Amino acid sequence: FAESEPFDQSRLDESERNLRGTGIFSDVKILADTLPGNLVGIRAITRERWTFSASAMLTQEAGVRSKFASISEKNLLGNGQKISLDYNYSSLRTSNPNGYQANFEEHRLFGTRWRTAFHFRDAEEHRLTSLRIERPFFSEAAEWSGGAARGYTGYHYPWNAARPPAGG
Repeated sequence: FAESEPFDQSRLDESERNLRGTGIFSDVKILADTLPGNLVGIRAITRERWTFSASAMLTQEAGVRSKFASISEKNLLGNGQKISLDYNYSSLRTSNPNGYQANFEEHRLFGTRWRTAFHFRDAEEHRLTSLRIERPFFSEAAEWSGGAARGYTGYHYPWNAARPPAGG
């Protein structure tokens, strides 16, 4: 809302849904109060969630050793940015190759409606990088939305590993 804009209940409802959709609040309520002079006062009442998480796992079963560690924050420095770092290792190396990954998401790029996300993964057999930028439909009154994404996957093979068959 901007000061001196006409009051619109549907925009207030959309703002409430948008705040809930960030995932950083457990409770959101936006109230409109009638004030003297044909004015409306807006109050936003929120309750933040715990947004940091960390996990680790070590297992050894049937001769297979596995390690996993992850940390993530969904409200970095109170700005609604998301960041996560993961590490994975398994001596069996079946479906999830050993390596690490990092993710970053910004939902209000430079204070605008634009969103961006960056993903990086470095594993034994491949390296993946992707960047996405988009302007989502944030309101029924939004006239347009759009986005673009660019990714790169590079494969590298140890000298003693067999390459996968062509086309696979």
